[in-house]
Amino acid sequence: MNIPNPRDYSCKDEELTLLGSFLIASLNRDILDFAGYSPEFNQEYVKNCDARIKAADEVINLKSEFQKQREITAGINETYARLNEGANRLSGYLLLTNGKLKLNPNQFGITPVKKNLSKKDLEAVIKDLKFLNDNIALHKEMLVAKGLSDELIALFTNSAVTLADDKRKQVELISNRKGIILNNISLFNELYTQLCNIMAVGKILYKKTNSAKLQDYTFSDLKKRVRRAVNPVPVVTPVTPPQ
Repeated sequence: MNIPNPRDYSCKDEELTLLGSFLIASLNRDILDFAGYSPEFNQEYVKNCDARIKAADEVINLKSEFQKQREITAGINETYARLNEGANRLSGYLLLTNGKLKLNPNQFGITPVKKNLSKKDLEAVIKDLKFLNDNIALHKEMLVAKGLSDELIALFTNSAVTLADDKRKQVELISNRKGIILNNISLFNELYTQLCNIMAVGKILYKKTNSAKLQDYTFSDLKKRVRRAVNPVPVVTPVTPPQ
């Protein structure tokens, strides 16, 4: 059987744990055959393998990390929405100066901010806000006379700080996730080695005697089952023709 080496699973990590779950189910069903082949295959062996699968699944999912990422993204999107509305209002105050500032929205920094808000380019928005805030500070007196409020000014200054902090948190989360995966390389390699042993013995036991069970221990067949489970074919409900 052509089994990839550890670290080269030929499937995604989340697929590896699902593949392992399928294998454990088959091993539990056929434990007497496996135990007859080698005393290594007992309930303790199954328990240890199942524990590795669950541990690997927890590492992959990192539910708390994903929740934090969702919260950060939601906060960024809320800030984007407030900035977009604020940029529109600021454009109006710039217009009311009737050209006295001799700066159009692009030169003032409003257009670049709106452009990168629509692209959701966080780094570019942070950079553009610095330029925009400098121009607001430089021409504050004239813009305030046209109606620019302290609240709107604070929106732009505070958003620059908030978005920079959100970017830092995102980088920390990505780095933390990579670190967790790297720190658990041995867990994935041990799990994969164990799964390979189960598949190898399953092939020995059933290659000549049970083609149906053989598929349950064949890597390529297991991968197909995993892919079907991860990406199920949608059920199409037939439309009943009108009477």
